[in-house]
Amino acid sequence: MFIVRYLFALLLIPAYIFPLTAAESNAEFRATWVITWEWLNASNTVEQGKALTRTILDNHKKANMNAVLWQARQSGTVYFESSYEPWGSYVGGKRPGYDPLKYAIEEAHRRNMEFHAWFNVFHASSTAHGAPAAEHPEWVCRDQAGRAMTSSRSLSPGLEAVRDYTIRVAMELVRNYDIDGLHLDYVRWNEYSSTQLERGLDKAIPEERKLDGMITDEQLADLQMNQGSRYLYDVEHPYSAGVPEGFSSWEEWWRWSVTEFVSTLHDSIQAVKPWVRLSAAVLGKYNWSGWQGYGTVYQDAALWFNEGYVDQLTPMHYHWTDAAGFYDMLVGPNGDSNYAQCWGKYIQPGIQAGRLYTCGPGSYQFDDKNVWSNHVPVVLKVRTIPWVDGFQFFSYGTWKRRNYWSKAKSQFFTNLVKIRASGAIDSTAPEPPTITISKLDTTVYRLFITPAASGKPTARFIIYRQHEDSLIQPDTAPIVDIKFTDRDYIFTDHINERDGGYYYYGVTAVDRHWNESPVSNIVRTEIIPEKSIVPQGVTLTYVRSLGEGFELKWEPSGQADAQGYRIYAKSPESDWQLLMDESILGPDSTSAVVQPDGDAGGWLFTVRAVGLGPMKYESGDPDLYGASNASEQHVLVVDAFDRTSGQWKNSTHPFAGRISQALSRLSVSHDCCADEAFVDRTFDPRDYQVVIWLTGDETVANETLGINEMAFLANYLKYGGQLLMSGANVALDLDKSGTRQQQKFIHEYLHAKYINDGMIGNGYQVSGTPGSIFADLTFDFDDGTTGFDVAQPDVIDSTFGGQPCLTYLGGGTAGVQYQGTIDTGTDIARTIMLGFPCESIYTPAQTDSFMLRAMTFFRILGSTGVAESGTGTALSFRLGQNYPNPFNPETSIQYILDRTSHVSFIIYDVLGRQVRTLVNTRQTAGSHRVVWDGRSDYGETVRSGIYFYQIKADDRLSAMRKMVLIR
Repeated sequence: MFIVRYLFALLLIPAYIFPLTAAESNAEFRATWVITWEWLNASNTVEQGKALTRTILDNHKKANMNAVLWQARQSGTVYFESSYEPWGSYVGGKRPGYDPLKYAIEEAHRRNMEFHAWFNVFHASSTAHGAPAAEHPEWVCRDQAGRAMTSSRSLSPGLEAVRDYTIRVAMELVRNYDIDGLHLDYVRWNEYSSTQLERGLDKAIPEERKLDGMITDEQLADLQMNQGSRYLYDVEHPYSAGVPEGFSSWEEWWRWSVTEFVSTLHDSIQAVKPWVRLSAAVLGKYNWSGWQGYGTVYQDAALWFNEGYVDQLTPMHYHWTDAAGFYDMLVGPNGDSNYAQCWGKYIQPGIQAGRLYTCGPGSYQFDDKNVWSNHVPVVLKVRTIPWVDGFQFFSYGTWKRRNYWSKAKSQFFTNLVKIRASGAIDSTAPEPPTITISKLDTTVYRLFITPAASGKPTARFIIYRQHEDSLIQPDTAPIVDIKFTDRDYIFTDHINERDGGYYYYGVTAVDRHWNESPVSNIVRTEIIPEKSIVPQGVTLTYVRSLGEGFELKWEPSGQADAQGYRIYAKSPESDWQLLMDESILGPDSTSAVVQPDGDAGGWLFTVRAVGLGPMKYESGDPDLYGASNASEQHVLVVDAFDRTSGQWKNSTHPFAGRISQALSRLSVSHDCCADEAFVDRTFDPRDYQVVIWLTGDETVANETLGINEMAFLANYLKYGGQLLMSGANVALDLDKSGTRQQQKFIHEYLHAKYINDGMIGNGYQVSGTPGSIFADLTFDFDDGTTGFDVAQPDVIDSTFGGQPCLTYLGGGTAGVQYQGTIDTGTDIARTIMLGFPCESIYTPAQTDSFMLRAMTFFRILGSTGVAESGTGTALSFRLGQNYPNPFNPETSIQYILDRTSHVSFIIYDVLGRQVRTLVNTRQTAGSHRVVWDGRSDYGETVRSGIYFYQIKADDRLSAMRKMVLIR
């Protein structure tokens, strides 16, 4: 006899009352979903796997997040030690040499973050030995004709054996691992039908989309038109037997079976570890429209929340991508309490009981629809709803591609936060701890925290710090540290604040339910002096020429450590000059139009934040971008190097500037932008003859080339574009680790193929392949001497129609060139694909030589003809301005030969007397550089003054320029 759970009746709910502002509180749940393939890889070593886990968790901490939803079970396989199910495919179906889940939990807790094990429930597509669909095919769902699913297999929630088995697997995880929450996904009936499987519609969406609770329009239409073919039955409950006994309809039974599983699992967890919060990733629409939880997959999320079968409700709100949509979906237009298509109408009992409700934006949808910046207004608007307790974003991979961690911290996760105690399971708090303080330096204090000797065990501590106010209120006071420990601990606080005066500290003890003790005794610093702060660096978005002047755009610092910005510029022949009459732009400034003094063809720019305090310290230069002073720009340099881990942690990224300066020295007009400005179409590649795409040594974990970036570049090349793709790990990411679309791009658009990682054995040197555009060139790339250690360049080849153009010292192709049509295009496109970052070429002279050949191949320099270099184009004779100028003690001069010639390079004084002969020999075509150390041919140090340098090539060409020596 079945016990029927009652259906949740609609309630009359009083109108909501909302605050007028979106203030950031000190209690908020913040997490992303971390999918299996984002944290696991069968080819990883144990240390690589652990390092990837640490990177993921470090990224969350950068964004001031305090939790992760970490996938531990998928497709009926697991990624933890289990006596029930086999290891999943993302570790090769076997134990990866360590317990990856145990390690991830330990590392999360070490970073003071909650760990929620993400557990896919009834979707069990794997037929690997030991997986439930293989061991118990009778558990697989069936359609009305009794036919079992043959792909995308799901187990029937209607079978008691399935529910009992799945609870045993879940409870094994709960008992054996120190998790803070169990996060249920796919806790519903499946959305597939036999007609879908026959037509292949179950394969119409990528695996990531299948995880997130969204289906295609075609699949939805199939569900509505072919209800009879859906897999909603099983061997014990066939359609032919009619509605199961004790139920008035199939719908009632379908919903009951899922609810029975959830409520039983919740009871089981409460009996063992009552602090483990059970949460559910339910469909974003509760009971309205065509694709909904209640009426489509029979998931009564409101009932679970109101009855306490889940402790936290985490809907997947992926249909909405703007602030108004989120607000209306949660509370109705203008907070209409009777609006049928909003969550608030149905979940008030759960809210009143204190359970957590957190919002689930689909970041991948923001990315796909090019509305990434909507994250900010969405978060701020949702915060005006008092019963929303935070956010979980789908998924980690999208945030990683956007490298959004620091920006999210600066834009809307600016403070450190705790998680609200629900009080629904346990509301008893520990006893308060005690705190003592000692001064280490003027602004550095050490706190000693000791838990109470008696009372409820402590699981963590929260330290609050207030300025000039000794009354610390835990609901509102700023948090400076949260520590997951039950023992004494020491915290050292560096007070990096501008405001002087006294600072007060208080500490609370917290249990695993986040019940918080009263505040400890209060301690105080001595008077802190007003501080002059060195602010964080500024991230540039782009620099472009306006013909008359330059437009700069940058990301606002988002920090309280800057009072504004200053803009600097330099040319290849000058030092940095401060622009805008030395004025400081306001802290909300994000752009400016400037005109440097001088007639240089190209300029390099940086924006520096100006710190608070009397000294007005300036930040460093994380980004250096350049542009040419021209009305028509030929080249777009795209800085796609977003990596901030490893050797790049707290480092600058001046490498786009290196390429910009080389282009300026070659008089090639260009603009410079970050890849974000390329993706949002601020810059259109069709406006440029060449795109130079710089990815540095971006790791596969950071994704070197996003989906939208790749699509725009593919379309550009198809219609005759020209692309230089540069960077270590690009080929590895696109080819070995890539999707089919990424593999198509590298094979058919870049005409290259990944072979292996070059490693150090191939040496930090490349040579031009005979007959290629770089023939006769040899140059080095950086081993770390100039700040860019390229440890793992890619070895590539030209299997797909390209031509090798560069070779590593130790063997293997380092570059591939291609000229011809691409895809269905009819225009001639040209590409150069490198397995190392060209911006890491060791010296400016070598960079110029490389870029000269590349630009002639792209028809930016030279004219059509046959040159000695084998490039297919003729070079132009040029003499550059010395740099620096004025100089002391030495200066560098670059020149370009159009063909092999006998060269004389001589320095003269103002009276025309010969001072020094720097070159008198035969030289090959291409870029060359000389250095004058301010000495004569006799080794004597010459006086300050004006000097001239002249170059002659055979008896054909001659050029002269002026320079100034200052002693």
